Amino acid sequence: MAAKTPLVAVVHDGRQGWASPQAFAARDGAAETGARSVLIGVEGIGERQRGLLREADGILFGARPPHTAECGAWLGRPAAGFTDPHVDPYERLRELYAFADRLGMHWIGMDVPPWWHADCATEASLDSVRFLGARVARCARARLIEAAGGSAADARAADEALGPAHLGAATLTAHAVASAWRRG
Repeated sequence: MAAKTPLVAVVHDGRQGWASPQAFAARDGAAETGARSVLIGVEGIGERQRGLLREADGILFGARPPHTAECGAWLGRPAAGFTDPHVDPYERLRELYAFADRLGMHWIGMDVPPWWHADCATEASLDSVRFLGARVARCARARLIEAAGGSAADARAADEALGPAHLGAATLTAHAVASAWRRG
């Protein structure tokens, strides 16, 4: 079952004039699955960026978009959040989750232990955000396959065909640590 290539938008706070390393990691993780991925800074959202947000099949939020009138099209789409080291991560993630929930989006959480983000600049932390970007892209692809008339089995087969190779060794290590932590 062929479906269109998913578009994943990474919304970030670029008011300081640059995107955070976490935004780049989220974008790269989505792109590693074969999805189209774009960075959208909230400080300069114009008509082109609003069009990309309307078209997005999945969204990673590092910041809340200022204009939400046209966000009704996001109902049922996968969403996730990430933070940068300059904000309170728990407060920001609660705000982003509540925003996505009000829009009827499906929130995808981080699958890492609580101590993993003690230093947001570490390679391990960036890999976990990259892994989150890949998860949003995979969920968006599954949603598109089912919307095109495919079954859940078709979506699983497409996901398994990607395999873990696209995630990179460091991201697989982050996932292995998280899995071991959950098992105890």
